[in-house]
Amino acid sequence: MNQIWEKRRVKSTVLSWKNAFMAGLTGVRGAVTMAGVLSVPAFIDSGAPFPERSMMLFIAAMVIVISLLAAIVLLPLLAKSSKPKKKMTVPLDVAKHMSEPRAYTYVLQTAVGELEHELKASNASIVYDVLTAYYTKIRRIQMRSLQEENYKRFYEPN
Repeated sequence: MNQIWEKRRVKSTVLSWKNAFMAGLTGVRGAVTMAGVLSVPAFIDSGAPFPERSMMLFIAAMVIVISLLAAIVLLPLLAKSSKPKKKMTVPLDVAKHMSEPRAYTYVLQTAVGELEHELKASNASIVYDVLTAYYTKIRRIQMRSLQEENYKRFYEPN
């Protein structure tokens, strides 16, 4: 019962028009439109062709193509202005000698740090879910790396 009350107390975040527009542009393209047009029968009961069915197909296809082109052009323009707050930099000498698992772990640990920094009461549940997934990935990478090191140490000649 307490969980239901907590869900009601949490206020939803208001998205900006830009984010809403981007979400709309990334949606499914024309599946419902084309399904609706293709559900129109080709012939009517008298056996004559359905009037203007080809025009409906053409208009639906053009709407789908235009929406695809609009997404291709507008999404990069809208997404370009939403840059990350700060760049993640690794000293060159460290990056040069870093193995792939270590680099992946470094990226995940940096993401964990950012998520912990952005943690608020309104997003705590989601952030904790993502943090759990990241911690699990980090641990798996560390265990795999440890297994490979032990294998090399015991089974491969020096």
